[in-house]
Amino acid sequence: MKQNPSHLYKSLALLLVLAMLISSMLACSLTEEDPPTLAPRQPMSTTTNQPTLGAPGPVTIQAPPVLPELPGGVEEDVPVNNSVTNWMLYIDNNRMMNTVLAMENFQNRHSLGLPTPNQGIHAAALYLKGRFEEIKAANPDKQIVVYTQALSINYGGISATNDNIFMVLPGLDASAGVIVVGAHYDTINSSSVTSADLYQPGANDNGSGVSVVLELARIMAQGYHRATIIFVLFAAEEFEQRFGSTGFVKYLKDNNLDIKAALTMDMVGSPTGPNGERYDNQMRVFSEPPAESGSRELARLMELVSRAYMQGELNVTVEETTDRSGRWGDHMSFNAEGISAIRMIEYRDDPSRQHNARDRADDVDAAYMGRITKLALATLLVLADGPNPPQDYRLDTSTWHLEWTPVPGATAYAVALRFPGSSVYNQIFTTSESSFTWESMSLYETVAVAGIDANGQLGRFVEWRIPPIPTQ
Repeated sequence: MKQNPSHLYKSLALLLVLAMLISSMLACSLTEEDPPTLAPRQPMSTTTNQPTLGAPGPVTIQAPPVLPELPGGVEEDVPVNNSVTNWMLYIDNNRMMNTVLAMENFQNRHSLGLPTPNQGIHAAALYLKGRFEEIKAANPDKQIVVYTQALSINYGGISATNDNIFMVLPGLDASAGVIVVGAHYDTINSSSVTSADLYQPGANDNGSGVSVVLELARIMAQGYHRATIIFVLFAAEEFEQRFGSTGFVKYLKDNNLDIKAALTMDMVGSPTGPNGERYDNQMRVFSEPPAESGSRELARLMELVSRAYMQGELNVTVEETTDRSGRWGDHMSFNAEGISAIRMIEYRDDPSRQHNARDRADDVDAAYMGRITKLALATLLVLADGPNPPQDYRLDTSTWHLEWTPVPGATAYAVALRFPGSSVYNQIFTTSESSFTWESMSLYETVAVAGIDANGQLGRFVEWRIPPIPTQ
């Protein structure tokens, strides 16, 4: 029986009372049915259980030719947690490739298609819900819930009903909020955008993104995490209105959920460019302007994580625009509501293999998709497991002394600084103190601070603007 997501989370305020419980959230769905309720979490330890298991194009940076010498008592490095590397060992490239092939075999996943047993978007939705249900069954102690959200859409004078499909992995700490990981699963054929009868396999766009989301859900469900994580597969993204993600974000906002970040994957399977050139070790992240937006900060975090954990295996280019000209993606639905969201995408997409019969699995590279999954997983662990960022700071520009209120659970801090005009962090160091003094801070435009817990897990950054030195 289909469950309506409007039943989700009756009361987020009940999260984490006495035993760090994740409880229900009351929702108002796109339909008029009464909302279902997510069962409260059972009490469990506040310690996150980790599994134990036996590396672009250049970014233009306006920076001095030599980085300034760091203040005393700090260590210049990008924090690395060995358990994150262990989590990466769980990634199964073959499993993801099989998912891509399964999505292709539905022939098309057009949002205006009629229900048929083995083809089309409705058959695909049943398959994807079943995949989430398998993850739930394999992890009975996690209080996982799987929902569908009915969407009433109208495009080109044609009405249809689609489903968003999502899995909620409850977290341990209400203050850590909610992280959303998503991808769209619908397809389109540009020769007739309202036709559901044309062959449109959608292997890369976006069977690849679907595969990554399912793999992340499978892996993350094997452990406990501070933040609640929602893994969602959107319908109807291929129409400019982005019916699926727009409806889902409205649903989340109506419930006043504390969404800390959203990662979306859209075309993450092919390293091949439009002229046959390959970019096996490069990918892009699109983020909402301006440079100080939460979306851009999230993109900078992912670029930093790539340096820490990919070490040249996958390099990230932070794009200083929301998306390619004339294009769109589900991250835009989150950004429109003030939620920090980014789009992960291959380095150079090939338009000749998009929205047509040529988008086949033979252009999806399992190893490349696996590298992107590694980066997404490492970033998700930072967002979901690390300490909360500091809440306040004090900067004395006469002495260039910066201090912040210590963060519960943090035993050290990462400090990342960004030069004016740079899209990424240019200098990173760690300190065991919640303050430091450094005159060279005046060279930078922003300083960001994140907590590091006793296990070495980095958390989310908070970024503060450094006042410019007054001119004489």
